Amino acid sequence: MKLQKMNLVDLESIKNILQEEFDDFWNYNILKNELESENTYYISVKENEEIIGFAGIQFIIDEANVNNIVIRKNRRNEGIGTLLFGEIVK
Repeated sequence: MKLQKMNLVDLESIKNILQEEFDDFWNYNILKNELESENTYYISVKENEEIIGFAGIQFIIDEANVNNIVIRKNRRNEGIGTLLFGEIVK
């Protein structure tokens, strides 16, 4: 598994499966705005160049809020969410 900063190319790669595979927590447009924001940071975890999860954090002055941690439905309960959480709160 490979962790890296999530970008718009990553979002485009999951655009058509976002709601089916990852749930409907946020839609494409909201997530796109999050990735373009200066106050947020998103990371993805990939396996064989396929995104299997992502997480985001938002910075507000001297605070940070975890926005979401999302894992493909068929890859849940494998510790991937814990891995992502640990990475974004470093």
